[in-house]
Amino acid sequence: LHTVDAAGEPVTTRLWVVDDEGYQYLRVGADGSRWFSRLQAMDAVELTRAGERAGYATVLRPDKSERINDLMQAKYTWGDAFIAALVGSREGSVPIELQPLAQRSR
Repeated sequence: LHTVDAAGEPVTTRLWVVDDEGYQYLRVGADGSRWFSRLQAMDAVELTRAGERAGYATVLRPDKSERINDLMQAKYTWGDAFIAALVGSREGSVPIELQPLAQRSR
């Protein structure tokens, strides 16, 4: 995930991503994080996945929390369970839907 900090400096954060119903999803814990604060401060973000970098609008989808938690668990297996044990659980986590921006001319 590519965001910028308060000073306008680029910040790259490695995150887990899952796909569902044609969209890509990130997930933030109930207590938030610095990358999530940066994401919320921006109109759009960029994500590099499989070597391709693209721009996205972000939409919080708490209604999909159980579904995205299940997909993350299925994809990342013991790693997801380990992180959940460290943070207490996935209760209250919020999925972030990445909606592709229209192609822009450069």
